[in-house]
Order: sequence, then structure tokens, then C-alpha cells
Amino acid sequence: MIRDATPDDELAIAKVHLEAGTAGYGHLFEAAYAASLTPAGYSAMWRTRLAERHRRTLVADVEGEVRGFARFGSAPNAPMPPEAGTLEYIYVLPRYWGSGLGAALLAAAEEGLAAQGFTSAFLNVFEESRRAKAFYERHGWTHDRERWQVDRGRPVTQVRYVKPLSWDRRGGQPDRQRCQIDHEVKADRARGRPIANGVESIHEMNVR
Repeated sequence: MIRDATPDDELAIAKVHLEAGTAGYGHLFEAAYAASLTPAGYSAMWRTRLAERHRRTLVADVEGEVRGFARFGSAPNAPMPPEAGTLEYIYVLPRYWGSGLGAALLAAAEEGLAAQGFTSAFLNVFEESRRAKAFYERHGWTHDRERWQVDRGRPVTQVRYVKPLSWDRRGGQPDRQRCQIDHEVKADRARGRPIANGVESIHEMNVR
């Protein structure tokens, strides 16, 4: 199922973040920088982030194992209109890429953003992450031509993707008070589809 994260998920989320990030785009970073990203650093980062109220984190929990997560919410400091929410992260453990978990997390995050009242969403992704960009494009996201460089031991280019959000699928307006999304994940629902990885926030914390 997809459920809201709790503080007890800190270590599991950190594991997913580090493993999926390393597999998905670690090769883009300077070697010493990539080597400096540690489980302890990610754990400390997620201890802080799970206590924040302006973003919501969902996890894909299958048979008691956190296999992926998504984080989304408001982005008051981003150069975007206030009605645009951000999909900050979406990661799945590499061994479950192609299982459909990424698509389920993305759908839940988009629904969650609409439920919070946002009418559009944006995300940042590394320009060379072809797998991630193809995943987003297949689900209706488009590159808005914005691009910039970030320091990962060497300059790495990020680009921004955007998407308008639909009304509640049940026919009503978004419910801002809704706080629980519970999707049953069928592992074979989208067999063979690439999963997103490499989604990074321009507000990324130092996890070294």
C-alpha cells in the first residue's frame, strides 16, 4: 500500500534514497562527491524532513518493506506561482524498477498535491537522467525549458518539468483536508516500465 510516512520510516527512506540515487545518477557526480554521500547523512536529513509540515512524504510499503517514497508540497521559495506545488522526490529501490511502484507513487503524489489545492506541479531532474525524463513525459509532464547547473563536485545540469493537475477523480473539487491516500500496489501492474529516479530538489540538503 501507499501510506503516509512516519518517523519510524527514517532509516528505510534513507536507504531507498541513497541506493536509488546512486544507481540512477551517481555516475553524474564527481567521484569524491559521490563517495561522500553516506547512510548516516541521509538518515539525518530524513529525520529533519519528516518533522517538516510544509511537505508530505508517502511510502510504498509492500509486505512490511518500504520499497519507494515520494515527497511533495508547497515551495514558497521557488521561482514559481503560489498555485504550483512541487514534487520534490520520487525514488524506488533499484531491484523494484519496472514494478509499477513509481507510477503508483507519482499518481498518489499528484492526487495529494491537488488535494492540497494546487492547480499545477513542478519538479527538477538531472538533464542526463534519460530514464527519469522518459518516465515523467509518459505521465504527462513536460520540460518548460528552464535549466541551470548545480555543484556535485563538478557542474551538473538540472531541468524543470511541469504538469497541470486535474480535479479530484471522484468529480468534486480538491479536498484540502484530505490527509490519507491508500493505494493498493499491484507489483505486476506496469511490468517493464522504467521507474523514475534522479529527481533532485534545488533546495537539497548536504547529506555528506
